[in-house]
Amino acid sequence: MYRPKIKWFNNYKQANLFLGLGLVFCLLLIWQLNLKNTWNAHKKNKQLAQRVSYIQQKQVQLPKMKEQLQLLDEHSVKKYEDRAIMKVLSLFCEENNMLIKDFSAPESFNQKGIKYWTQNIEVQGTFKDITQLAYLLEHQEKLGSIASLDFYSEEDRYLKKTFLKASFVLRNIE
Repeated sequence: MYRPKIKWFNNYKQANLFLGLGLVFCLLLIWQLNLKNTWNAHKKNKQLAQRVSYIQQKQVQLPKMKEQLQLLDEHSVKKYEDRAIMKVLSLFCEENNMLIKDFSAPESFNQKGIKYWTQNIEVQGTFKDITQLAYLLEHQEKLGSIASLDFYSEEDRYLKKTFLKASFVLRNIE
């Protein structure tokens, strides 16, 4: 019996083209049906594993952070006390032959729910003594932070003498 040959494609180029298109179609179908869900589950699993490792690291670091916080609390600025500032200031000035020229009333203001106060202080003395006083108030006694420190000289015309003065603003959070 004679069977005629059916030619599906005219040449090999067309056959390869249809074979490639069929392969791409099959891969897209497989991706949509099976692999897409598996890939998304793999991504989620990886993200969850990263979160777990991050939480475990933070739990290890938590006691260290608590210790550091306690150290910061110990070294932090003390609560505002007008008498404490005046006591430290007067004792230091008496020991170092300095004059307190101005010790005005503290000013307080609220900003974003936090109460701040500022204290303007003016003293007269030597440069070394004034810088020691600023260091004492801010770092040793921790009564506030020095927001501004201005040095200037003033001449007393009666005594014909020049004096070094400094005014500084002590700031704290209440």
